Amino acid sequence: MRYQNVLHIDDDQDDLEIFSITLEEFKSKINCISLNCAATALKKLVEREVRPEVIFLDLNMPGMNGFEFLKEVKKLPDFNIPVVVLSTSSQSDMIEAAKKVGPDDYLTKPNSISKFVQLLTPYFT
Repeated sequence: MRYQNVLHIDDDQDDLEIFSITLEEFKSKINCISLNCAATALKKLVEREVRPEVIFLDLNMPGMNGFEFLKEVKKLPDFNIPVVVLSTSSQSDMIEAAKKVGPDDYLTKPNSISKFVQLLTPYFT
């Protein structure tokens, strides 16, 4: 897949910045909207203010967390945007709990930009 319109939802400012820097490594035009609140992201999707081709979603956030976002977004009529969980947790129980809610993929955040590029390559090349 080669996505060009991305919605990234994460409450951690550093993680938002690292994701943005990683996308720049792909040398192609990728439009990324970054939001630090899942409830705001859901509202923007419902109101069609944002129209991403793929959503990258953190799980552990204050207010509406990633699990709640997934449950709500899957209820939207005609929702067919792939949702990729992007979490720091690599624990099998967390991965299984997330997969039960229905993301299209689950990725563990790496500890370097080069590893992040490798992880995201299937989505952007």
